[in-house]
Amino acid sequence: MRYASAAVVLVAVGGLATSAAARPLGSPITIVSVRALPPPSQRGGGLLTPGKPNVVFSAGFVTLRIELRNPGASPDAHPAVKVVINRGTQDGPLVKTETLASLGSGQTTMVTFSHLGKVPYAMQTSLSVEVSGQGHPYPVVFASPD
Repeated sequence: MRYASAAVVLVAVGGLATSAAARPLGSPITIVSVRALPPPSQRGGGLLTPGKPNVVFSAGFVTLRIELRNPGASPDAHPAVKVVINRGTQDGPLVKTETLASLGSGQTTMVTFSHLGKVPYAMQTSLSVEVSGQGHPYPVVFASPD
């Protein structure tokens, strides 16, 4: 076996040379949706829109449900999902990470982050969801449901 470049591997099979693009193991995991829970008290079912202001109603701690999908042709072993809520100068950011066992090709799964901690009220902040290093920011304002 010899290497023609860092991206293509040449393999001689029965006198013929075939090539296969070298790619990292696993497939890219995509974020299908991020919802603030419980949905009945959230406008629009709690669905957050990336890049646009979102209002999240919370009486204390925030719970998020994140739907993920593996659109790739191979399974992704142990993808990490991280939620970061910026609280400004107050106590530093809230950070929680969950690692999934595996997400097969074409599969969809839900990850729920419960009781993320006390969030800043009535000020715009950012909530970020990262999956295997790819981040998606959601501008949010946390408000009391009263």
